[in-house]
Amino acid sequence: KQFGDIETICQEKGKDVPERLDEIRAIFHNHPSTKVANDKLQMGQVDVAGLQQFLQADRQFSQRRMDNAMEKLKQAGLIRESGQTSLFSF
Repeated sequence: KQFGDIETICQEKGKDVPERLDEIRAIFHNHPSTKVANDKLQMGQVDVAGLQQFLQADRQFSQRRMDNAMEKLKQAGLIRESGQTSLFSF
């Protein structure tokens, strides 16, 4: 935020601008996604095992990074360890 864009950061730090920067930006701005109608979305329990498989096997997240993210989700009440229901489950 301080510098505005990566070109300015590189200039200020005396570094070269990364090669294929436009390709990298395109990945972030035009990432693959699946269109789903709002009426098809449902709140439910997180498939923790499936999420771990996706993050580690498919997206190469480290175990430490994934554990940190899971802990944050648990603290936010988005993943529950026991069977107690929340107001959001109705």
